Amino acid sequence: MIANAAEAVLAYRGLNFDRDGDPANGDEFTVNWLMEEDTPVAASAGYILAQMVADGVELLIETNLDPQDGLTVIRRPETDLAERFWTGSELVPAGSSGHNHLFRLLDTEKGGWPRVYDLVFEDSGRIQALDQVDLDLPRMAAIELSASPNPFNPRVNIHFVLPQAGKALLQIFDLRGHLVRTLLDEYRPMGSDTVFWLGDDESGRALASGVYQMRLATEEQLIEQRITLLR
Repeated sequence: MIANAAEAVLAYRGLNFDRDGDPANGDEFTVNWLMEEDTPVAASAGYILAQMVADGVELLIETNLDPQDGLTVIRRPETDLAERFWTGSELVPAGSSGHNHLFRLLDTEKGGWPRVYDLVFEDSGRIQALDQVDLDLPRMAAIELSASPNPFNPRVNIHFVLPQAGKALLQIFDLRGHLVRTLLDEYRPMGSDTVFWLGDDESGRALASGVYQMRLATEEQLIEQRITLLR
């Protein structure tokens, strides 16, 4: 009878349910009629972010799991890149956030866009999906081309900006589309630069007054601007 009374009191008073896995911080509430064997346990959780960096794709993982216990990052074979797996032992610790652990992973392979990464957890032979992130190649900034002064006689300064290093081809055409002068055809670093033109052709002969077309081409982009030569 005493044992039955004790169980009845326990059931009436209820048990403290831990909200966040830390019973010492006071973040609990009471659930009446909840027995000890019914007390919920913290769910497995994980989040993954992806961003472009100089060396490739950086993956940032936040989880309440021990990475050695079946945590895996998967790159899906949805492009010309093959499927790849990174196990928990390959994750680099990057601190903590509350009760969660932070990890970092670097995918250095080039090409293959867009990319899809999955964060999964193997529990008792069952694969549990935790999170997924998609990453596409960011849009490249446009090349820029301008000239000053315009109109000019006989010298014009041609300014251009390259959003990334690579081969640049800068040429001058007349309005009939005939090439009159190539000013630049070489590898150039990223950033802004200036070249000048004296209104002459490839042989150094002075050209007649008129409107000419500047054309700047890279491997990915092309831009054109008109300039006027007044003699």
